[in-house]
Amino acid sequence: AYSSVSQRGYVRGSFLAKHMMLAEIEERYRLSPRWSLAGFAGASCLFDDFNDCEASDNWFPMIGGGIIFDLKPAEKMVLRTDFAVGKDGNQGFYVSFGQPF
Repeated sequence: AYSSVSQRGYVRGSFLAKHMMLAEIEERYRLSPRWSLAGFAGASCLFDDFNDCEASDNWFPMIGGGIIFDLKPAEKMVLRTDFAVGKDGNQGFYVSFGQPF
């Protein structure tokens, strides 16, 4: 089986290689007791051999932001909408329950 870019802003399965390495950061800012903003960025490298990460074609950066609403604060259940942009016109809008990590 092959690995795929598995971060927001890319369609899973569109880019494949034997291995994938991912780094992602996220900052959250609370606006009120139930509303928050999130900003995030990350990058993935798809590679067959670790030296493949030296080529920029194998790197897939991403940046985005979102809005978080605490549906049930005691249970830490959140409704989240995110928008992320990757390279070469890749982008995505996401609606989800729960945090991405």
